[in-house]
Amino acid sequence: MDIEISAETFAHNLRYLRMHNMKKQMDISQALGIDRSAYSYYEVGRSHPRISLIVQIAWLYQVRVHDLFGVRHPLPHDPYGAFSLENLQKAPELNLPVHLRGWRLYHNQRQRQIAEQLSLDRSTYAYYELGKSEPALTTIVRLAQFYDITIDQLFGLIPEL
Repeated sequence: MDIEISAETFAHNLRYLRMHNMKKQMDISQALGIDRSAYSYYEVGRSHPRISLIVQIAWLYQVRVHDLFGVRHPLPHDPYGAFSLENLQKAPELNLPVHLRGWRLYHNQRQRQIAEQLSLDRSTYAYYELGKSEPALTTIVRLAQFYDITIDQLFGLIPEL
């Protein structure tokens, strides 16, 4: 993708979206079922949420996951589908291991080749595909860039743009 995606933009956008929707950190953290201090750390970039929580955040605000990382001040794609706590109930289940394997096979790559591209051990990447561990946000961004797809596509949330 020609858009630069980063974890720093992600932190900025969390705060922007919350303020744009005139919500407090406590409102968002309660909706997501997490501690307010954890959400606060996400907004300042001190820590990062699990991937499944990132998907829930995107659904809560009705933005693409990719936009959370790569677009300053993302807005909902459907103006009638803006911020709503009910959106969380519609968030899909994420099966990242299946999608990681699918994209790798689609591009005719071996685990070793992907691991080398990401500067990882092959066993580390294998654990991602087995669901035994979860890639860091920076690894997710690099995988999307490597495959030249959006993060939403990597997660299997949309077939194509």
